Amino acid sequence: MQKLMPLGHFSASLYYLSFILFGLSGAIVGPTLPSLAAQTNTQLDGISFLFIASALGFTLGALLSGRVFDRFSGHPVLTIALLAMSLLLALVPVTPWLWGLLLVMFLIGWMSSVIDVGSNTLIVWIYRHRVGPFLNGLHFAFGLGAFLAPLLVAQVIVVTGSFQWSFWLMALLPLPIAVLLANIPSPRPARNVQEKQTDESNSAKLIVLITAFFFLYTGSEVAFGNWIFTYATSLKLLDDT
Repeated sequence: MQKLMPLGHFSASLYYLSFILFGLSGAIVGPTLPSLAAQTNTQLDGISFLFIASALGFTLGALLSGRVFDRFSGHPVLTIALLAMSLLLALVPVTPWLWGLLLVMFLIGWMSSVIDVGSNTLIVWIYRHRVGPFLNGLHFAFGLGAFLAPLLVAQVIVVTGSFQWSFWLMALLPLPIAVLLANIPSPRPARNVQEKQTDESNSAKLIVLITAFFFLYTGSEVAFGNWIFTYATSLKLLDDT
């Protein structure tokens, strides 16, 4: 175990980088929403379906990707998701049709869920009962990515005069992570952890409550985070940058 730990730490650092990318990709649509509406000749009420498409892709991907990580080695699956994410992000600013952009966002949501489920699962398999602080760090990385996304868009617009380059720059970020993950072994599943006796009825109630909390919390987070830019600029409270 001591010999594998440095490799485990390295794998975890790649999961952190993947979660920064996850946060970036989730938060970049809001600041670019008016530009994407203009790109597809769509009104804001039509372009808002991008959020629904992304959420549907994420939900479906989250339901299915757990089974994938149970059946296949984790790092190849994450590698494929990161490479697909790179291609999809590059397609966003060059897709001129709303239906095409909806499909791209659906697939981005799907790949994001694979990164989310996979990184959470694999980091638990590395650190087992000591995973607490490492799992906290993983979700800090997501927050960091979401925080940096609008700053990245603003600076790219200042330098290039175009929002498209923010997507193309972001499309490059998954590539080195994918290459590194493809060349290191995946952690083994935590199959032999001793299970404690639990009250199944209470566990089911707790799961329902946690699910309801995340349903409401995530809906509020996505709605506010993605619409605040359009709200502020439409009312002339702030300029785009």
